[in-house]
Amino acid sequence: MTKKKAFFLTIILTLASIAPLFMLIILPKIAEGPPTQVSKTQQDVPIILPTASDYKTILVVTQNPEPVFLLLRIDAVRTEINGAFFPKETIILQNGTPTTIEKTWQTKGAIHVVRGLEETFEIGIDNYYQTDIKSIVKNTTSLGSIPVNLEDFGDSKDTKTIEKYIETGMQNNITVQTSQDMLAEFTGTGSEKAQLRSIIYTSFLQKESDFSQALLDILNDKDAVTDITAQDRFKYERIIKLIQDSEDKKININAIPLHTKNDVYELNDDSWLYVQEYFM
Repeated sequence: MTKKKAFFLTIILTLASIAPLFMLIILPKIAEGPPTQVSKTQQDVPIILPTASDYKTILVVTQNPEPVFLLLRIDAVRTEINGAFFPKETIILQNGTPTTIEKTWQTKGAIHVVRGLEETFEIGIDNYYQTDIKSIVKNTTSLGSIPVNLEDFGDSKDTKTIEKYIETGMQNNITVQTSQDMLAEFTGTGSEKAQLRSIIYTSFLQKESDFSQALLDILNDKDAVTDITAQDRFKYERIIKLIQDSEDKKININAIPLHTKNDVYELNDDSWLYVQEYFM
């Protein structure tokens, strides 16, 4: 055998020996077909989740025509909007001295009502916001109307005013303007007024419609007196939208539990329990 034939024979035998191994490696890959394309349709979509600091507590003062005091906490972590209406005759502390919320507001302004509530309940309040009822009505037209019955308003000494706006024995639709007109004429006690307001505010916020735009419109009203900064507004907007988008959001707005003493309202154990549950 010549050297040339021997060389070709060696190559053929080598190829024959590695062919089975080659087939074992390649055939399974061929059977699998081309690589599967992973869909990226749902990738890179930002999912906004609340952080531990996504909550704000704010004192809202509305004149209609007398001052109305609402302590409000919006909490994206708990997906809650919690509120407490305080009658203007409620006693709070000012540097250790008892005084009414209304007197504090009249002589020192909303910021000192904030300080008084912080001192009284040992809580933190981020901001105050002061406006009049005309601005509230103007900025909440998007909420439309809510269906109510006379029974929704419970027992009241001033049923005459309520019945003027809420017809007995049937469902009525009332707007924000109608509800504020009714509240302005209502002659019940301070506690009864606070309870009536809590029912109305809760009813509007519990609507299936988007309440976030109305709240943001109120927040951005240029005529309001407030210590909210531009950076604060961004945070409020984030929290409000997170709550709006939640499927299990909760609305808890009530009159703060109080007891009457002479012509003022004093705090009791239920007052503390309410604040602890919804503002801490």
